[in-house]
Amino acid sequence: MSKPIRRRAPTPDDAQQELVRRITAQAEARTLRRVRDYLGRGRPLASLPLLSLRAQWIDASVAIVLREDRSRAKEFDDLETEFDLRGLETPIHRVLPELTRFARHLRKAKRNPDPAALDRFNDELDALCDRLMAEDRAAID
Repeated sequence: MSKPIRRRAPTPDDAQQELVRRITAQAEARTLRRVRDYLGRGRPLASLPLLSLRAQWIDASVAIVLREDRSRAKEFDDLETEFDLRGLETPIHRVLPELTRFARHLRKAKRNPDPAALDRFNDELDALCDRLMAEDRAAID
């Protein structure tokens, strides 16, 4: 039995390479602005212990993505920046599957806005946050 032939991706043309270069430059500029702003405010999360940093990141992620709480966007940027400055990865691999699952659940709940169901959903989000933080803590210890 022969191996399937894998086709090579076409070589990007000059326009595609230029687009990638521009997007990369914009992303780097945004990161530099974020870091400069954070450092300019005295790196407020520098003394936060790792477990607290991770727990706060999880809580902010849930708030922004699922509760649609845009008031925490600056806090989330600061947390991301502190992770970057410490050379650490965020606990996204623990959070993303749950955020995806709850986002689907939330879309269904919003189609039929029952106040009692929304209260239950908020309770579930609180429990999710607590569970994710506990799991993350256990994985690091």
